[in-house]
Amino acid sequence: MIATPILAEGSYDVYDLVPEPAALQDYEPDILLNCLRNSGSRGSRQACIGVSSGACMRAEASNHAMAYTACTGAEWGDWDARLNSTYADLVHYQTYGDRDEMAVEKLREMQRAWITFRDAACEWDSVAWGGMLGVGAGPAVADCMMVLTAQQTLFLMERARMERERAERRIRERAAQ
Repeated sequence: MIATPILAEGSYDVYDLVPEPAALQDYEPDILLNCLRNSGSRGSRQACIGVSSGACMRAEASNHAMAYTACTGAEWGDWDARLNSTYADLVHYQTYGDRDEMAVEKLREMQRAWITFRDAACEWDSVAWGGMLGVGAGPAVADCMMVLTAQQTLFLMERARMERERAERRIRERAAQ
């Protein structure tokens, strides 16, 4: 189901242009999961952005904007779930042991600022496609949300890996004492 545009004094919420992924039958989240598992580094994981939505669009066999928006919106949902999980892991690793709570507060500030940036960037992107009423706005916003969310997820995944390694090192050091 494609979300219905909601106009209020010429503005809108970028989420209004993105479909609900549950309505899509040809989207396979395992494609993204396998790509991430088979990628070694953050750089190679960049190639995973759009892999599931691309397969979905080929399965839909359609150039239609609604299929593109639905498939891309579904992958955005996957990246968003990964982002939230990775963020929770990062908070956990940053609070392990004697770490300062300031690190967690700065992480929260950064993430809130990033969400504001992502939403503004994707709203700006929709303007190039005629805003809410332009036929390309839905696909443009879905793609923007997916790509920016995926990039942030990969960034946080790398930081979580580093923090996990630090926590494991501290555990080994304490055990050796």
